[in-house]
Amino acid sequence: MGNTILNIIFQIAGIFFIASGLAGHIGLWKGWYWLSRHLIYGYIPFGVLLILASFDAQFHLLLPAADDWVPTAIYSVLFVLGVGATIWPPQWLKPAWIREIEAQPRYVYRTMVHQINAGVKWRDKVNKPRGLETWMREIHRQHSPKKK
Repeated sequence: MGNTILNIIFQIAGIFFIASGLAGHIGLWKGWYWLSRHLIYGYIPFGVLLILASFDAQFHLLLPAADDWVPTAIYSVLFVLGVGATIWPPQWLKPAWIREIEAQPRYVYRTMVHQINAGVKWRDKVNKPRGLETWMREIHRQHSPKKK
């Protein structure tokens, strides 16, 4: 019974991680970026890992000759992918609006975070490419040297 409950917990957590990762990637949940810039990139591989791990006993029944090294190898690859995507996310994994922000000088991101922490309404500014471009232009203007 305890193992079944643990498997259900793993499956629920796995679904949560996959859904959160997808929501962040397709732009439904953009707030994660301001909290932790890279954390969400590993959510999908970690979610798949949790779900697969919950079916470990069934995996051994289906492939008894596979021994322990096959699931361990699969789990290890997913874990490494999750950690790697979290620490060094590849550009192709990042949504376009994030690539656009990260292509700017560092002060643009820092100013955005400062404004968000100060209560600036940011969602409309990143929902459309034109809104993001306008926000970045405003920040560039704020940081440009003043002419005498």
